[in-house]
Amino acid sequence: MIALCALCLAASACNRIGYVLDAVRDPPAREVVVTSDGTYSLYSITTGPSDPAGPGRVVYFIGGSGCASLSVYLTHYFRGFPGGYKVYALEKEGVSPGGFGFGCSADFWNSYTLDRMTERNLEMLQFVMDRHDTAPAGVIGTSEGGPIAVKLAASQPDIPRLAVIGAGGMTMREVLKILARRRGQESELNTLLSQIDQDPLATDRFVLGLTHAYWTSVLDVDPTPDLKALRGPVLVVIGAQDQNVPVESARKAAAVLRNGDLWEVEGADHVFNSPTGNRRAEVMQAVGQLFGTP
Repeated sequence: MIALCALCLAASACNRIGYVLDAVRDPPAREVVVTSDGTYSLYSITTGPSDPAGPGRVVYFIGGSGCASLSVYLTHYFRGFPGGYKVYALEKEGVSPGGFGFGCSADFWNSYTLDRMTERNLEMLQFVMDRHDTAPAGVIGTSEGGPIAVKLAASQPDIPRLAVIGAGGMTMREVLKILARRRGQESELNTLLSQIDQDPLATDRFVLGLTHAYWTSVLDVDPTPDLKALRGPVLVVIGAQDQNVPVESARKAAAVLRNGDLWEVEGADHVFNSPTGNRRAEVMQAVGQLFGTP
């Protein structure tokens, strides 16, 4: 099961050198937002050489798993996205600016559940909407952030577009079972799931590199109702060779959407590495086409 553990954490550990170089050249801005519901570290970047064209050119982004700081990877992630957008993203709790995600703090693990992350992102999405007096041009969620982005878009009918990258329409329990079956590790996975069931809220016990409390919060969350509720265009992108999220999950999401497109990126893995090089910039170009060029 060590291999499966490594796959679960791979997205937050890849391509760090390129991320750091972009962050040094064009670091994201960070502001501390204090509300009655808590304190938030909100990062933002402006894509391309131009200033945002207007309030309708705002994007809200939710990243993937782990405790790497947005200050390290946000700029790099949006390479290939059209210029003239203001991108906002919320840092997870317990993450220090500049952190590479090699070791997560106790504060991070104690707060790291899907419910908590969704609640905080809903709060900051509303903050961004109030600041700009309009809904963003769209929401983007990658990997772990995919189902959170779906929840946000479903909760705000005024959000016109959504991109779900490296995620899909299955529960995490279904995803893990498919991955384990492919590797002949079903029995081992069942043992690990039983350990979670015995102490479901533990934040100091780990399975596959993540806490019991985290797994309890995500294992049986079904995104299907929220996917069906979406009215605007949705782009679902998955690497055809993704070993973290089965392609079947992305296909399921696309099948239930009212207005959805699916792009299976040929030869690409979960972070869009492929035999011809990393293809994330192409993915972001496609998302930019969905959102529209300023």
